[in-house]
Amino acid sequence: MLKAAILWCVGIVLLSYCLDSHAASLRSTLHPLTRPVPGARIVGNGHHADQQPLSTLFTFQLVYTVAVDIGTPPQRFQVVLDLSSPDTFVNSVDCVPCSPKGGSYNASASSTSCATGLSGTVEYMWIKSTGRVVKDVLRLDNIALPAYSFVDATEVDVRVAPVDDWHLVHGVLGMAPSSAGSKLRLPSVLMTLAADGVLDHNLLALRLREPREMSLGAVNPALFVGDVAWLPLTHHTSRHWLNGTWQAKAVSLIVGSTHLHYSLEGLTASFHTEYQYILLPALMVLEIWHVLGFNIIDSFFPTVPCDQRAVLPDITLNLAGHNLTLSPYDYTIEWGGEVMGDTDEDPQSITCTSAIMPISPQDGEVVEIYLGSVFLKAFYSVWDLDASKIGLATLSN
Repeated sequence: MLKAAILWCVGIVLLSYCLDSHAASLRSTLHPLTRPVPGARIVGNGHHADQQPLSTLFTFQLVYTVAVDIGTPPQRFQVVLDLSSPDTFVNSVDCVPCSPKGGSYNASASSTSCATGLSGTVEYMWIKSTGRVVKDVLRLDNIALPAYSFVDATEVDVRVAPVDDWHLVHGVLGMAPSSAGSKLRLPSVLMTLAADGVLDHNLLALRLREPREMSLGAVNPALFVGDVAWLPLTHHTSRHWLNGTWQAKAVSLIVGSTHLHYSLEGLTASFHTEYQYILLPALMVLEIWHVLGFNIIDSFFPTVPCDQRAVLPDITLNLAGHNLTLSPYDYTIEWGGEVMGDTDEDPQSITCTSAIMPISPQDGEVVEIYLGSVFLKAFYSVWDLDASKIGLATLSN
């Protein structure tokens, strides 16, 4: 059984603008890529703009999008919020392999578009885009960047997409704290807002669980309770695509009242919103699955009966000296039978799969862990660029 588990694990690894003179803040509704939801509304300083609903069966509210307007007159795009990538791209009208269902940027139709003469490729964990670097007005509701640099993508290669309805998404919005991870050295939206002095405070705040919200320049105290655990931002990494990301020191992991107690000393925890899972060292993950009773033989992903979650233990991660606890409902994902490939079963049947997955070693060792949106969904998070720290707090009901 252990041999089969290791082979399974190896298989998964292989898959694996012009503003008012005063500073502004923005609070907007985030859409998950999920089953159809009602039209939502972006709200910021009294201005409103409708968003369109999206649908999917794969992501189960674990990849998030926000609407942006680019150009003059504005062209609207639904883009994936990418917390730890500096680069932003949108599909170009000249992109042949892109989806024909709209959402393509037309530089010639914008009076404020400016060619830079640069071109190149930007890479994310699951997608690669190539195209021209252009400057144009980018608006998030009433907050605007008059000359933001982004990639007008003429080629988009979705390698292992985290969503099965990528055709409804028009690009990626980068919010990293540094441009170190960008081959083109392009600043993220958050970095550009800070450089332009637009915000009251140079921070981003997120709540990924209902009521979902993204806030720029301010936090929303109504969305969390208790004290905020502040994690100093670290800059140690060995992977190119983790350079300049939001990351903190990992210390330990404890699985409830079991004997499983792991030291994570020497590892860096990197946070992501465009990726769903929690990635930990492979042998650690195999032992956690085994002790918690996940089935890793009969299905593509490790599963556990959903009603068993009531008796499963919590998992506590210690990051930079702060204990952050996930319940069994946080570290599992509910999936329908059809999504799991069980076509003979009732399409409405639900199974629970592990959100904890193995990470492949680099040069024979694991040097970082990934904390994706399934982790961040359990907390209210604050990404403070000025203070170089990450805040995590308990969600309010």
